[in-house]
Amino acid sequence: MRERGSINILILLFILFFSSIILISLFSSFLLFKATSLKKSSTILNFLSEAGMKYTLDKFIQNLEKINLHELNDQAEIDDPVILLEGILGEKFPNHNSQAWREGRWDCSQELKTKNKERNEIFNQYTIEFKSISKSSWKNLSFNAQWETKGFFILFDGKIPLSFLPFSTLKDTKNLHQNYENISIRAPQKILTEKFYFEEKFIPEDASFQLLNCLKIKKINSPESIDYRTIRKILGMEEIDAPPEEGVYLIENQDGMGGIFCEGDLDSIILAIDESFQVIGFFQKDKIWVLKYSKKENKTIFSEPATRAELNGVPEEIIIINGKVNALGGGTINPQGIPVFYQDEPIESLTQDSNITIAASDKITIKSDITGKGLRWEKDFPFYDKSKGILGIFVSGRDFFNFEKKEGIIKIENEKGKTTVDANLISEKIIFENETKLIGSIQGHEINSPFKIEIFPYDLTRNYPKFFPISPKRLLYLSSFQFLYWRNSQI
Repeated sequence: MRERGSINILILLFILFFSSIILISLFSSFLLFKATSLKKSSTILNFLSEAGMKYTLDKFIQNLEKINLHELNDQAEIDDPVILLEGILGEKFPNHNSQAWREGRWDCSQELKTKNKERNEIFNQYTIEFKSISKSSWKNLSFNAQWETKGFFILFDGKIPLSFLPFSTLKDTKNLHQNYENISIRAPQKILTEKFYFEEKFIPEDASFQLLNCLKIKKINSPESIDYRTIRKILGMEEIDAPPEEGVYLIENQDGMGGIFCEGDLDSIILAIDESFQVIGFFQKDKIWVLKYSKKENKTIFSEPATRAELNGVPEEIIIINGKVNALGGGTINPQGIPVFYQDEPIESLTQDSNITIAASDKITIKSDITGKGLRWEKDFPFYDKSKGILGIFVSGRDFFNFEKKEGIIKIENEKGKTTVDANLISEKIIFENETKLIGSIQGHEINSPFKIEIFPYDLTRNYPKFFPISPKRLLYLSSFQFLYWRNSQI
């Protein structure tokens, strides 16, 4: 009997043991199923929330693109740019979007706030912060998901420097875009609009703004006010109604140094660096002029064919050529202290603190690479560790004094078959005769580009030429978005 009782107890223990295992297994399966269901539900909720965020931001960005280069009345006053945007877009902020999907739903709200205002003589700059919160829910689930993003964009209002625009040209119904498939805009950040097509001509045919600053003239009644007699008087010549003598002149008066004025066609202009000095060589027939200036040392040296002058201070960085420049490019300094072209690899030819505008009436041909000091390439994108040298190249297409029509062309033509140009180009017509990497922007009524052109708009709204042409009308311009974060903020 005892043995039989012991066997029954053992059997009962085995039954209890295996029953426990089965119960634990079933409970574990239940927990795993529950966890899997929760994970699946959480994934679906996150998907819904992110979908709502993306929909709201895409819609917002598309609406903003519509107001880029929106024309404003000159008398309009902007107290709060967010109110202005609401009026143009036809919606109020904060706004709300929502959408159902199967048994789920997302709701997204978005708000705008003006965080900063900066004003200068020609345009206003506003920093506008945007914040979006997207929530999602699902039927019979007691929890939901939430994603949020925050960032900002810069809004400009006024007569903006045309170099802000990466690429702009005229809208041509006969030729629209047919030559522009070879031109690509490459930027590490989101640019709202890459290419702009204007309905009417937007490039000025006169360079009165550039002339005023070069010649140190405070005010004129009209472009025609600067005639031969005026320029000859400024240059110290006899005041007669005839063009000034050919040559290169550093403008000086009681108010200090102006820019460089050149009369007649130049064989070449060569840019180079000598320690902290920006060096610019001017070559006309058998004569050579060399301008050297250093902002760091506050010193200028101007060498003419027969004289050499050392001056305190630096000139206005505006070069006016009433004529052509047959060859423009970067180079090095030879033992005689004269700039010479360098055709092998791109060589640094702009100091980090330079901000030069070259304006010609007729034509400029870029014959060699022009790059700034400190330029490096990472993953085929240009970078500057510190400040960036700035160069603007402008051809008006008309004589500066008698307003006779000229070619109005910028041409890039390098013997080695490719060119790197760190500059902002603007002319009635721009012709690329070889493959080009352009760190800057390009504006032309007609752009001929049979070769591959890559435009790298390197922070254009910060690095713009001081004396570059501006838009003829008051405009709104939004450059790029910057996201501060995009994150899951689970409730």
